[in-house]
Amino acid sequence: MSGDAQEEAGRKTCKIYLSGMTCGACGKVIERVVAQNGARIIEIDAVRGLVEMDAPPERMMMIKGQLAEKGFREKVSENDERGDFRRVLEYAGSVIAGDRHVEVENRLLNHAIGTAAILSVAAMLSFGITAAEFKDTFSAASLMFFVMITSLITVYSISHMEAYRKGMTCTNGMMVGMATGMVSGYMVGAVIGATNGMFIGSVTGTAVGIMVGLGLGRHSGVMGAMEGIMAGLMSGTMGAMTSIMMINDNLLAFLYILCGICLITAGSLSYMMFREAGPAPRHGLRGGFARFLAGSWALSAMMLAIILYGPRAALVFGR
Repeated sequence: MSGDAQEEAGRKTCKIYLSGMTCGACGKVIERVVAQNGARIIEIDAVRGLVEMDAPPERMMMIKGQLAEKGFREKVSENDERGDFRRVLEYAGSVIAGDRHVEVENRLLNHAIGTAAILSVAAMLSFGITAAEFKDTFSAASLMFFVMITSLITVYSISHMEAYRKGMTCTNGMMVGMATGMVSGYMVGAVIGATNGMFIGSVTGTAVGIMVGLGLGRHSGVMGAMEGIMAGLMSGTMGAMTSIMMINDNLLAFLYILCGICLITAGSLSYMMFREAGPAPRHGLRGGFARFLAGSWALSAMMLAIILYGPRAALVFGR
């Protein structure tokens, strides 16, 4: 039997279902990984997430491992369907319960809860300074809440998405850059725009949105970085514009709604990465509670300093 015939005899047709496969570029990456391990692609179906190949059985574990490093993780089956809301509830329940496969998410959730408690105490101790700047205490308390929740959402998203930085596909990275840049930029722009005006709100929101979106999106390449820059630019200006346009029309009520939407968006991003790239690698988590607290504290302090002492336009809320 010739060498080629022996090689063919040692192969076996295998099917695997992968998450994270969304476009032709993903297929090219998968083909390279498979070819480097002496296997041959038969079919790639990005819609179903199917990869069928002829491969030496002893190389399959290595192929799956290398694909996982590229962000293409094996699904349980073809019937691991998208769009089932029950899976979202299962994921949320697992994070709250602290299941092992979502250890990173549970740890970050605990960091957020602990940080929220500390920031709440700090806010109560300094409430008199903030309240003196506004016409009523409810407006002052609401704005301090918005500052705190913006910081927590931003730092949580940064910490979580950083854990995926080494296995972020192009498509996932574009979504990460867009979502994180949009959420952080819009929230910062809306809050600062309400208290200091359109210009300061736009500049601050755009700067924060670009830094966050670019910083995370770049891990997938140029497209993710560009998506982060564009999201920060649009969200920072739009956030400030929204506050100015609604300044006499239930602005606080809308900001509470905005907080809820941003929380849902950040949570959806976490779930998307879990579904597309698998559980966040524990070794990818940078720092612990101290880093999370320091980041949240720094962003909160910056926003409050601008609100209390930064330049103000003639038209601002609650003053």
